[in-house]
Amino acid sequence: MIRTDPRPLQARALDQTREVVAGVRGEHMTLPTPCTEFDVRTLLGHIVAVLRRVAAAGRGEDLTTLPVVAEGIPDDGWLAAYDSAVAELRGVWADDALLDREITLPFATLPGTMVVSIYAQEICIHGWDLAAAIGAPTGWDPEVAEALIPVAHTILPVEPRGVAIGNAFAAVVDVPETAAAYTRLAGWLGRDVGRWGA
Repeated sequence: MIRTDPRPLQARALDQTREVVAGVRGEHMTLPTPCTEFDVRTLLGHIVAVLRRVAAAGRGEDLTTLPVVAEGIPDDGWLAAYDSAVAELRGVWADDALLDREITLPFATLPGTMVVSIYAQEICIHGWDLAAAIGAPTGWDPEVAEALIPVAHTILPVEPRGVAIGNAFAAVVDVPETAAAYTRLAGWLGRDVGRWGA
């Protein structure tokens, strides 16, 4: 588990996901993604919403009142929306005191270090989803995924899974231990890595 300041790791996840967002084109918007409830456009909206929720969590806001998909953003405005949300997030979480503060999320109350780690993992996997959907490279810095795999194991164990119990993660997809780090992370988070070219 990540026990040191997780913000540098989060920054790396944000930067590599930004590269993918920057590569999305108009013709990609309706493509399916490994995160099966989203096409590319709604996945972009979800990513921006997640970033805004991370900032809101740091401010102590009730995340259950916030949307899970940002809407009203034109197809040529996603990178600007991403950058704006990242700047907001970084501004809020520049406060070192937040790392030790207990922060209430919809599913648990956790220390700030864990909140940053959880959402770094979410941004990382959704960056992978987006890259897989548009055919962009997914061979990013393996250290990021290796550091986030234990986070995924902790917050999303093997059971239970499924929409009926309030989370949208499919069952773990078996992936060899020798597979690349992002493939193992994606498999743990229920992605069909065979289909999506791990």
